[in-house]
Amino acid sequence: LALAEECERKSMWSEAISLYETAAKGVFAEDQAVLFGLARAQLGAGEPKATEATLNKLRAAHPDLTHQEGHLLYARALEDQGRLTEAEEEYEALSGYYAGLEARTRYGLLLLRTGSPAKARAIFDSVTRAANMRGIVLTDNDRNWLKVAKANL
Repeated sequence: LALAEECERKSMWSEAISLYETAAKGVFAEDQAVLFGLARAQLGAGEPKATEATLNKLRAAHPDLTHQEGHLLYARALEDQGRLTEAEEEYEALSGYYAGLEARTRYGLLLLRTGSPAKARAIFDSVTRAANMRGIVLTDNDRNWLKVAKANL
């Protein structure tokens, strides 16, 4: 998996997919880390339908699994397929429990895209308020998404 993850970091999507697919055989056919990595690489490669199929396989193999990053990938895959109503529902659900700022900011961007600017502004405002709460530690990723939220206020 380390080589596949390195390929992902270097945006070598087809190589990463190939490595994950090779790993997803036998006893590792339903492995959470392998399937999640495969879905991540598929989305990076611009294959949202394959991403959705892989995440559905992961969900079927592990029905009790709650994986916020997997849920975010699922919402993004739906959005990339143009299934905006379904993506909006997933982003809304994610907003309630996702630890970082990315899910809410992506939700706001989708709301702008679908013609709900007032609701999007409320989401962006909640992102900026959350980032300014006392004791909050922001990752580099959170800082990037905070910039996006502020730019859309």
